[in-house]
Amino acid sequence: MNKCIMALFAHADDIEIKAGGTLLKYKDQGYKIIYVMATNNMAGSDARKSAVYGQAPMPPDECYAVRRKEACAAAEILGTKPIFLDYPQGGYHKNGIFKGVELRFGSEAPEKINCEMPSILTAYHNKECVERVTQIILENQPEFVFTETADHNTEHYSTCLLCQHAFDSALKKNYKGILLSPSIPRRPFMIPPDTYVNITDYIEKKIALLKIHESQCAEWMLERLKDQAKFWGWACNCKYAEAFSTIKNGLLQ
Repeated sequence: MNKCIMALFAHADDIEIKAGGTLLKYKDQGYKIIYVMATNNMAGSDARKSAVYGQAPMPPDECYAVRRKEACAAAEILGTKPIFLDYPQGGYHKNGIFKGVELRFGSEAPEKINCEMPSILTAYHNKECVERVTQIILENQPEFVFTETADHNTEHYSTCLLCQHAFDSALKKNYKGILLSPSIPRRPFMIPPDTYVNITDYIEKKIALLKIHESQCAEWMLERLKDQAKFWGWACNCKYAEAFSTIKNGLLQ
């Protein structure tokens, strides 16, 4: 296997939140990082306005551009450049208010955004979409692939399925890597972890990495992430850790 790690997550900042410390640690050990963003990030709150206005949604085209720029900056710290799959999110906010417009067949598409490809909610059904991710895996031969948890967020769940299908396809073509999904404490769909990574020396670097996603990152998120890392650290006898569950042949074990 190559000295390489791949992370495929749904949204800009998901990688940093769920596996940022692990990626920083392995980068320092000489691993190449493959940073894959599944959605086009056209929907999101603007945390920069929170002190005055409360969180507000950005217009889809602004959100797309801002979050893409933030993802590029974060990936640069990890010594890499993002691969943007750009699958449209399942909906978007219209007119600067939380007016959700679902992206379905025949629905109104947001201005200046390409929605002519399957949305992230259906990409895992599409052979071309699955093959696209399969080829990224086969070309890089990562030792580990990290992806979303199959949780209550449908875009996380669909991204997880997309990655699982592609991973299984790569296995059939003699790929030998390991697929891991982050464990998040106190979530109803949490699978008990079987893999822990000590990130005690990287917790502040992880926080700094997440802060690059300025449009999304509120102070309460940083404190919650430290609490989660402390929780998993307690579970594996260190100060701070990230925890993951192994996915084998499309099934959490």
